[in-house]
Amino acid sequence: MSKPKKVQFSVFLSLTLLMLVLSSLVIFSDNFTLDNTLGITDRVHTIREPFWDLTGTPIIIDDAFPDYSWDTTATLNQWCSGSGTWDDPFILENILMNGSEASRCITIRNSNVYFCIRNCKIENSIWNSFGIYLEDVANGTIQNNSFRNNNRVIVLGGCNNNTIGNNSFYNDETGISIWYSVNTTIEYNTIYDSGYAAISLSQNTNTTLYGNKMYECGIDLLPMNDFDTITIDTSNIINEKPVYYYVNEARLTTTNFTNAGQILLINCSKCLIFNTALSHSSEGIKLISSDNNIISNNVFSQNRRMGINLFGSNNNTISENSFYNEEDGEGIFVWMSDKNVIDRNNISIGIYGSGISIDSGNDTQISNNRIINIDPYDEIRNNWTQGVAIYGCTNTSITNNYVYKQGFGYSVEGSQNTSISENVGEFCNHGMYLQNANIARISGNKLLNCQDKCLSEENSTETIYQRNYCNTAIKILTPSPKEIFGQESPSFNLQVNLPNTPEILWYTMNNGETNITCGLSDIIDQIMWTTLPDGPVVIQFYAMDAAKNIGSGFIEVSKQTHSPTTTFGSYNSTYTTSKSSGFSLGYMVMVLFLLFVLGTKKKNHI
Repeated sequence: MSKPKKVQFSVFLSLTLLMLVLSSLVIFSDNFTLDNTLGITDRVHTIREPFWDLTGTPIIIDDAFPDYSWDTTATLNQWCSGSGTWDDPFILENILMNGSEASRCITIRNSNVYFCIRNCKIENSIWNSFGIYLEDVANGTIQNNSFRNNNRVIVLGGCNNNTIGNNSFYNDETGISIWYSVNTTIEYNTIYDSGYAAISLSQNTNTTLYGNKMYECGIDLLPMNDFDTITIDTSNIINEKPVYYYVNEARLTTTNFTNAGQILLINCSKCLIFNTALSHSSEGIKLISSDNNIISNNVFSQNRRMGINLFGSNNNTISENSFYNEEDGEGIFVWMSDKNVIDRNNISIGIYGSGISIDSGNDTQISNNRIINIDPYDEIRNNWTQGVAIYGCTNTSITNNYVYKQGFGYSVEGSQNTSISENVGEFCNHGMYLQNANIARISGNKLLNCQDKCLSEENSTETIYQRNYCNTAIKILTPSPKEIFGQESPSFNLQVNLPNTPEILWYTMNNGETNITCGLSDIIDQIMWTTLPDGPVVIQFYAMDAAKNIGSGFIEVSKQTHSPTTTFGSYNSTYTTSKSSGFSLGYMVMVLFLLFVLGTKKKNHI
């Protein structure tokens, strides 16, 4: 080996050793840094008792049965301790449970002793199941627990004097659900991304919500609560914005709803909710037994269930609001409410949403609203979405609305005296659908590009259709799209879906000005066909019944009276040139490779 090569080797070896030493120092330094930056919580966690993994073994405590009583449970299980007194409560602690195999992870019934469930983890409780279920229970505390990916997490039914505090919820369907209960305190919980609601209250008395933080979800209040005894103050926040809860108030204005995360009005009247932005909650605005209010110029975005929800609320005006919901949310839902006006709202909904739904309402006016589907996957025309839907209503007027890409554009079920006029439905599966509806007047509507049916009804009586237009009411059975014809004009067969038997049918070709009457089975006029040049031919068919309802449909065929010119020579020439070019390229690559090998050998030899 020559001297220069030895020097190069020595330098290489020295550099390698230096790099190894530096790497060791870096690793040592990183370990030292990590070891000295552990927080107090992490240090406590390392010495904490391990969790009792009770997955597959649901806990059932029922003081009505001795074998399942608190005393028996505490005697037989190390994960339960205490005696049930105020200063020595029974404690369920450090329990880990994956609920995938249990309908209820922890069930407590018929209990009046003091107890506490704390520092437990419950995950993945299956559909129609509960994480913690309390029935006829008093004096319980549920605190410092962690829940993830459950259906309904904490459920109390018929309970008294219980506290739920400092728990964490992640991606559950409903975080806390309380019904028929008295003296419940829900405080300082953090709830993320509950699909239905963070906290749901039904038929409760003396319930206090304080200091709860909710993200991508909110509070669900059902009408049967004793609202005068329910306390929800602005320490409860949704996406860092306060919850406003008012009972028995009048003439509230924008100053009462500053930077609102959610607005809940109970028995309030003559209030103005104007120019607010409510997003990522369960419901943006809810009115219960509240009359003569105005909700206008607000923006609702991606609320899980509804933008606006009215129950038992009359003579309200909902106008000029904008709604942007992704999947399940409804824009406006009105239940058991009369004489409300819904006008000039822009509503965007997703795969399973509905624009405007009215259930059991009378004398409702729905006008000038725009409802479109914004499904990012373009799952259009499914039967789950509805533009405007009414159920069990009387004297409803639906006028001059626009609905785009819905399963049902306009749906009427179990309703009386409904007027639907001058509306547009475009790219819907069913343009307008009536079921068990009586005395409906359907007039002047345009239903465009419906996938299934424009106008359809089931078990409905006294329906009057007048002057409606549907551009897919005529189904063309023959000929087939793009079918080629020569000198002889094609024949056709049609199927017409209009409310009444068509009185007249006609067609025109290539947007021509000449209309030619025809039957359901007929032949295109030979003279007109002869005058057409070769190429695509669009035939547009129309039908009209006695009530001036018009349907149409079109098909594109091809006229070809000359044999197509075949240019095999040009094709072969091109193919040969391409093949020759490929051969030349391969040959050049091979020559360059041989020259490289020969040059390398010659250099080594030298």
